[in-house]
Amino acid sequence: MTDTEIEHLKHELRETKEELVRRERQDGTKGLVTRCPVEFQRLTQLGEAELENHVERLERDIEDLKYANTWPPREYETDTE
Repeated sequence: MTDTEIEHLKHELRETKEELVRRERQDGTKGLVTRCPVEFQRLTQLGEAELENHVERLERDIEDLKYANTWPPREYETDTE
């Protein structure tokens, strides 16, 4: 993943979190759950602080993806001797 792709994903995460918080404040949790896709319904039940923690974990995971292909495990390195 490039730095640009990582920043784009982080930006999307933040926008989604802000949208969830905004909708919850506007409609309450009950109204939000019925409009969300199934895979996001659990997130709608998190409080703002819990959602922030979840987003921070995802951002760290995304950052780790940048390095995923740069450190091949030793068992995959070829021995040229």
